[in-house]
Amino acid sequence: MDLGLEGRVAIVTGASRGIGRAIATEFAREGASVALCARSTSELSGLADQLSSSRGKVISVPVDATDASAVRRAVKETVERLGRVDILVNNAGDLSPSATNPDTVTKGDPSDDDWVFSLNVNLLSSVRFTREVLPFMRAQHRGAIVNVASIAANRGTPVFIDYSAAKAAMKSYSKSMSLILVRDGIRVNCVCPGRIDTTVWDRLAGALGAASHQTPEKVKQGIIDSHLALGRFGKPEEVAKVVVFLASDQASLVVGSTWDVDGGETVGL
Repeated sequence: MDLGLEGRVAIVTGASRGIGRAIATEFAREGASVALCARSTSELSGLADQLSSSRGKVISVPVDATDASAVRRAVKETVERLGRVDILVNNAGDLSPSATNPDTVTKGDPSDDDWVFSLNVNLLSSVRFTREVLPFMRAQHRGAIVNVASIAANRGTPVFIDYSAAKAAMKSYSKSMSLILVRDGIRVNCVCPGRIDTTVWDRLAGALGAASHQTPEKVKQGIIDSHLALGRFGKPEEVAKVVVFLASDQASLVVGSTWDVDGGETVGL
């Protein structure tokens, strides 16, 4: 399907790996110009080189999404180099240190520092980027924002509860902002990925395995057997296709929605 994204400019945060990398790649395949935003300069540069033959222009914009002034500079640089911003995908996020610490992962008692980390990285990064793109989107009375949360926002969990709470706040933030911005011609939607095969899950499986004296592979197989009806973890590309669709005019009537991309894991919740 041609999503009509040629000539559009998208900012993708957390673009250096995993789901963000897949989202940026999918936008480039659709002909959009893409600003790759993340902390890792080398990984961003490598991806920009990989996508250099795309129809749109792909640029690397290293940025720490927890730094408000750095975010401001990143959006300004994007507009200076690409001319505009039509789409923002807030994908930056991570687990706090305790979530991948074998000594604390199963205790469900994150420290104050863990809570601050999770809220800063997973929620406030989205708030900062949204704040900076809004003047440009409002001026053109057009824009699409897709926030990448998690199915952890939909359910209780005995581990990484600070991450889950931050993602639940992100889901609520998406709905609230959609009500505010829809009259400005800006659509806001949210995507909640399930268990996706990324380095984050590799780290978490390693911590859970160490805490329970199992291999990471056995931990992941146990999750598959007990939770995943499709019999596998999802692929980053499967999330990316949903995100890019929601950012396109093919989804012009979709506002304030949450899309669970989880193989049916949370059906009925």
